[in-house]
Amino acid sequence: MTRKSPGPGSLHAKARLDFLRRVYFLKDLSEEEIGLIESNCTEESYGPGDIIFTEGTVADRFYIVEEGEVEVWKNWSDPKPDLLAASSSRSTAP
Repeated sequence: MTRKSPGPGSLHAKARLDFLRRVYFLKDLSEEEIGLIESNCTEESYGPGDIIFTEGTVADRFYIVEEGEVEVWKNWSDPKPDLLAASSSRSTAP
């Protein structure tokens, strides 16, 4: 499921702004820059085992895990794929 971020005055938008301010690679951005990112955010929900994107897909977005766990694999369709990274929202929470 994908849905566009609520408007900037909504409580949900304020919570998302707070979340984005805690993301380590966004921490040095200005309030205006964080607001611009928030206004372009969409939420997507995935279930266990869902594939979010595959190697070679055009990189037209990036993902921040707000809740849950994610694994990044290389050569997923090979008999011996390589696990490149595994992370959970618990390991990145402030």
